[in-house]
Amino acid sequence: MWKKYFNFSRSEKNGIVVLVFLLLLLLVVLKLRLGEAKRAQLDFSAFETEIAQFKFALKDRPPETYQTRLDKHIAARYDSLQLFDFDPNSTTFEQWLKLGLTEKQARTIQNYTTKGGKFYEKKDFRKMYGIRTKQYQILEPFLKIDKSKLPALASRKRYEKTRRQKDEPLPVYAPFDPNTATAAELQKMGVPAWLCKSLVNYRAKGGSFRKKSDLKKIYNFPDKLYANLEPYIQIPPRHTTRRKTPAEPHFTLELNSCDSVQLAKIPQLKPYHIKNILHYRDRLGGFLKVEQLKEVKYFKAWLYDKIEKYLTVNSLKIRKLNINQADFKTLNRHPYISYEQTKKILSYRQKNGNFANPNDLVLKNLLSQKNYDKLKPYIVLW
Repeated sequence: MWKKYFNFSRSEKNGIVVLVFLLLLLLVVLKLRLGEAKRAQLDFSAFETEIAQFKFALKDRPPETYQTRLDKHIAARYDSLQLFDFDPNSTTFEQWLKLGLTEKQARTIQNYTTKGGKFYEKKDFRKMYGIRTKQYQILEPFLKIDKSKLPALASRKRYEKTRRQKDEPLPVYAPFDPNTATAAELQKMGVPAWLCKSLVNYRAKGGSFRKKSDLKKIYNFPDKLYANLEPYIQIPPRHTTRRKTPAEPHFTLELNSCDSVQLAKIPQLKPYHIKNILHYRDRLGGFLKVEQLKEVKYFKAWLYDKIEKYLTVNSLKIRKLNINQADFKTLNRHPYISYEQTKKILSYRQKNGNFANPNDLVLKNLLSQKNYDKLKPYIVLW
């Protein structure tokens, strides 16, 4: 019924197409005009004026307005203090407190100077832990460093290096074996503690030094330190004897009667190999020849070549399969009979009775000639 309302002639279809095109064109034109009208109506001059005023206000804003709450607290505290000139290299704990430092700040500076630390420039004081920028700005005019009392060195780094060298005892060299020397003995000869630890760890993991240059195996071992130690390294000769290759065992096992304990005596055989061999032997009914081991799961050719000499086969111990009496599970379990072949054998037996001749398996297209030749030694009829 509804189809008659949507059944148009060719001319009507052309008219609909033209109408749709005109509508789309009209929409585009209207959208463009509306966009131009909106752009014409927008006036950004007021907004731009506000931005300019904000930037101008930022330039003229006094620095005090940028202070944090903590900075204001520091400034208020120093309003009540009477400051004085001080040299941070000689200022006492009590003087630091009078200068507005907390006990923790004063203790940090005292610990630094007690251990030999020095202030060479005003900015060194700013680097101290806990000194705030505002606090430094207030104290900076009163900082007076007497450089005449400081060591006449080119830089603070050189001073610190010289101070550490003075504290370290001179190395005492003595003959040593790096394979047995203790960390304490090595440190007496100028070996750093971190390097001693690396050397001891290297030995603990089985590393050894057979010649003097082996000492450079230790990561980041300095060449200059090695040159100082090299005349005192004494590594005694080690009289090593070649390991005698164990003689191969001489025995043979009968593959159809041996158990897992006996198979475990064969070199190269792993527990999972033994498990797979015994499982396959049970499904097969026994081995006709040793080469059938290659049919076992995960049994590689190279492994067969290694163990073949240890094995023999007695084919009289094979367990036969009666194809006239075996059920579905028994037939399908044999490695040489597939699931489809099992169904064909049982179907033929149900329709025609027992097999009179094993060759009927091939003649009746139940097995291929190749399958039959492999299976023939394992089947019987009775």
